[in-house]
Amino acid sequence: MELNVNFEVEDGKLTLNLKMTFVKRNHPVAKTVSVTGNNEMNLSPGSTTLALA
Repeated sequence: MELNVNFEVEDGKLTLNLKMTFVKRNHPVAKTVSVTGNNEMNLSPGSTTLALA
C-alpha cells in the first residue's frame, strides 16, 4: 500500500488531498480523496506533503 498526503493552507481555507494506492488481485488500484474547509484556526499559509510506501 502507498499513501500520499498533501495539506495546503491558503487565505481562509484548508485543503487535504489523500491518494491511496493498493494492490487488488495483482493490479494497483488508486483512490483519491480531497476535502476543503474553512481555516477557522487562522493557520499560516503553506503546504506540507507526506508519502508512505
